[in-house]
Amino acid sequence: MLKKIFEKFSTEKVDFKIFDYDLTIKKTKKKKTISIIVRNGRVIVSCPIWTVESKIKKILLSKEKWIKKNINIYTQREDIINDNKRNGIYLFKGEKVKLKYENFLIESVNYKDNYILIRTSNFSNTNVDKLLSEWLRLQATRYIRKRLKFYSDLMHIKFSNLLIKSYRSRWGSCDTKGKITINWRLIMAPPSILDYVIIHELSHIPHPNHSKTFWMHIKKYKPYYQRDANWLKENGFLLNSQFV
Repeated sequence: MLKKIFEKFSTEKVDFKIFDYDLTIKKTKKKKTISIIVRNGRVIVSCPIWTVESKIKKILLSKEKWIKKNINIYTQREDIINDNKRNGIYLFKGEKVKLKYENFLIESVNYKDNYILIRTSNFSNTNVDKLLSEWLRLQATRYIRKRLKFYSDLMHIKFSNLLIKSYRSRWGSCDTKGKITINWRLIMAPPSILDYVIIHELSHIPHPNHSKTFWMHIKKYKPYYQRDANWLKENGFLLNSQFV
């Protein structure tokens, strides 16, 4: 009986062209519920294989305000990223900087008076991005080590090791052995943001959770940590937009 009912309603065809955005519907046997995400300006619906199209349409209509809000956020962020690229703007420790070039056989990168000086004989975009990202990683390594030691001493918390990596969806982590990993891209954020992430990860050593005690521990050393957390939520996309 259930199979017959499903076969009857599964033949219903709904015109999804009424939605003025890029829509992808993924039906799978593994999925038990319907979920909607907005990724890169596209709407993706994941649902059980038996889900009828009329139900998907109904849910999309009920979430229309939320969907359009998130698409608009993506569009606005893309505009900012493209504007920065057109104007050659990069971020270093929260400051907007531009690049200057000098034709030089020995390649080097230096920060001077609100601009980054790149010396090279190969001015291709690929080579410039390579030189700049390598320089930023080096600055991040030096700066993060210094700030981590400072807060480790201040908070009287020992860590076992430090790794500096490139993440696309996280800023740091701390495992059960006290090994801390920090995203090098944070060197592009204001120093206060990097300090917050370091304090956050160090606090996970005595408090391996996100309990109230954990957040109170962070607040002890970063009273306005929520401001930094909000900055990452609203502006973190800028740190991921310029380098692979």
